[in-house]
Amino acid sequence: MPAFFYPPTPWRRSAGDTPAMRYAFISDVHANLIALQSVLNDISRLKIDKIICLGDTTGYGPQPAETLELIYQVAEVHLLGNHDAAVCGKLNPVIFSDSARKAVLKHREMISAQALQWLETLHLTLKAPDFQCAHGDFSKPGAFNYIISEADTLPSWSATHEQLLFVGHTHLAAIHVIGASGLPHYLPPCDFILEKGKRYIINPGTVGYPRGGTFESTYCIYDSAEKSVVFRHLPFDYIAYNRSLAAAGFDEIPWINQRASVLSLPEVRKRLSFTKPLADEDHVIESLKKIQSSQKKLIKKYRVLITLVVLLSIVGALYLTRRITEARAAAAISLTVPEGQMQMINAYPIKANGVNFLHALPSALSSGDPLPGWRYVFENKNRQRVTAGAGIAGNQLIVTHSGQHKFVFESPLVNLAGTALNAVRIRGRIRKLAGFEGHVFYQLHTYVQDKEGALHRVKVDSFEVRGHSNEGADVAAISRKIKLIKEASHLRLRVEADFTGTVELRQPELVEEDTTIPAAAGGNIP
Repeated sequence: MPAFFYPPTPWRRSAGDTPAMRYAFISDVHANLIALQSVLNDISRLKIDKIICLGDTTGYGPQPAETLELIYQVAEVHLLGNHDAAVCGKLNPVIFSDSARKAVLKHREMISAQALQWLETLHLTLKAPDFQCAHGDFSKPGAFNYIISEADTLPSWSATHEQLLFVGHTHLAAIHVIGASGLPHYLPPCDFILEKGKRYIINPGTVGYPRGGTFESTYCIYDSAEKSVVFRHLPFDYIAYNRSLAAAGFDEIPWINQRASVLSLPEVRKRLSFTKPLADEDHVIESLKKIQSSQKKLIKKYRVLITLVVLLSIVGALYLTRRITEARAAAAISLTVPEGQMQMINAYPIKANGVNFLHALPSALSSGDPLPGWRYVFENKNRQRVTAGAGIAGNQLIVTHSGQHKFVFESPLVNLAGTALNAVRIRGRIRKLAGFEGHVFYQLHTYVQDKEGALHRVKVDSFEVRGHSNEGADVAAISRKIKLIKEASHLRLRVEADFTGTVELRQPELVEEDTTIPAAAGGNIP
């Protein structure tokens, strides 16, 4: 087998290997060459001995070929990530979100046959002398299960014996620890030294596709002599990244545009072009190219016109059927939440740059106890329970039903006085656990206040959470922009569910919507 296709695992010891080694662990570069170059510059400055890539060099980003070339050149080991597996044909991308699936298909066309063959040779795990690595969890590496909550770590502890494990996949830097008690717990990323009697799962985060609110690459360094782990955080040039996306013909990514708009540089004068003008003959050539391109597009347009009409008819019928089904399912959830006393939330003056109007979910809650800042109701208190917990993705409610039952919880009223809002966005994310079967709806209730001060509910926007998420097949998400009526005075977020099994409800969000940002297609979070 040619050297280019040499499988990087199991671990290969070289003459330079010594007991004192410093390893850089990078993951989830996702074809972001700009971010990768920034990280590699930092690694070079710190004199790291070996670089280990935990997978997903491809997917999402605009420069898969260049990124793969650079990773191949400098990384001692490259593991197979789920996006890498989809690009080379080992994994069906049908389970991916729309944006992820489109990128996978585009990347297949952008990289060479040699690159595809190399991706096919990559291994799922790495066994080194004092640590082990995988892209997802270690119990079933080929399933690419996420390690997010404490419960997610249990199969990996059982499947391995090393003190130190490294994983990627979630794009969130994290530390999971288990000690003598046998109970795992999560820690936010911080620098530390390994302790005897404790085991660790380390996620270095993502180099090229952060979802934490900043354009920041993260990776970590392990010093085998000092037994220390250090996390590194580096900003990357989001302006250049956006330009690379556009140049490569990739669709705009809503969350990137939203966060970039907050960070955008103010323009002090009108933009001018400093490009050297083309010579006359060059103008003629460029014009001919544009004419040829237009003719090709016109031919292609009429060739697929009939097919497009048929497909639109089918999509329209499916959409109508789905809306009827959603309406029927929503109407079936008829529990009434007692009004009780909840302090109203004033959207003004906290309205700013995507701040969530709603109260945070608690990090702990015993079933049956009040839910601070929220209220909830069961259909059958003897067969339903709700608890709360903290995890890498934030606080969440865990609702368990023994049989098919209804569950509703809702926020206080949000007073819009003084905001002049004309649109908001609701976001929700659920995780289906332990035999979940059923429906979960996120609703926005709109109220109008009359002259006497009484509130009247005038509108309900209801959406079932069924869109694919990039966290895996068991996680679904919505992100919906809702235009407000002019008379709207108050809002309330309500979650209605009818299911059996267990579902994890992540922190709901109700935020000011930037009207310059288009709504995410289909309600999916990319």
